[in-house]
Amino acid sequence: MEKKPKALIVEDEFISGLLWVTIFEQKGYEICGQVGKGEEAVRIAVSEKPEVILMDIGLAGPMDGIEAANEICKSYRPKLIFMTGYSDKETMQKAKALRAAAYLTKPISTEQLEAVIDEIKK
Repeated sequence: MEKKPKALIVEDEFISGLLWVTIFEQKGYEICGQVGKGEEAVRIAVSEKPEVILMDIGLAGPMDGIEAANEICKSYRPKLIFMTGYSDKETMQKAKALRAAAYLTKPISTEQLEAVIDEIKK
């Protein structure tokens, strides 16, 4: 049996996170975690090494998504999909510096996310 790629969902809005989990599972991913804090994301990512991380930039707690992604990238380089309600230039530049696979501005449609997942699976 073929091993499924892993994905980590980092979203502090629990219900939205459940939707993202469902979409990734439908696309053939194994979910190694659904968390809402940057510190938890770093811990799970470094341990589980998911191929893809869907990372909200605005998270609960002291560490935002960009800081969490920075920490994760010190260990290894997953494909990062950032999502945010913030589309200001400074935030986008910080995300681009991490060579994200995608940068999605909320509200995100399921079609948008599915298209990004399909693109990064190629």
